[in-house]
Amino acid sequence: MGTKRERKEKDGRKFYISDLHLFHGRLLDPTDAMLKGTMKVRNQFGDLDEMHELIRKNWNNTVSEIDMVYVLGDLGLYNADKIARFMNGLNGRKILIMGNHDGKNIKNERLRACFEDVRYYDIIKDVNKDGDNVHVVLYHYPIEQWEGFYRGYYHIHGHTHGDSTLSKIGKRYEACVEVTNYTPRTLVELEKGEIK
Repeated sequence: MGTKRERKEKDGRKFYISDLHLFHGRLLDPTDAMLKGTMKVRNQFGDLDEMHELIRKNWNNTVSEIDMVYVLGDLGLYNADKIARFMNGLNGRKILIMGNHDGKNIKNERLRACFEDVRYYDIIKDVNKDGDNVHVVLYHYPIEQWEGFYRGYYHIHGHTHGDSTLSKIGKRYEACVEVTNYTPRTLVELEKGEIK
């Protein structure tokens, strides 16, 4: 079974990312009226392959096989088999916190098998920038006052795609790819806000 320290080292680091929207070509179209006001258009990419390659490269250069990545929803819209193949090519162990675009896809057995678990909401423990063990509430949507809010719990969410109108609340951090530069990030990185 190993000592507590050995188990911790074996568990690796924890990372967070959300709103990959894999194989969602409409995100690249600045003329798509459906996206106006709801999502940032990803027109920095020439095509989906370029976006996918950046995500794959950043992820695999950051995450080791023993690390845990919490994907905070919205893997993609449709294309469950393609998304499964893509996710299988990414390092680390993965847990999906369901987003509003995941309900249909996660019924696909190959996609579900990419994750150690699939949840709608979770509270986990992580280490903050001061080296303290802290509780972290994981949910796809931003919460104004989450469980443990008054006890110092943190909250990491997705869904908002870097929406600058979202109220700023201490200990609440967004993990959308537009904010994390298409790279899974640790709690410490999100806290420090030094993402490039």
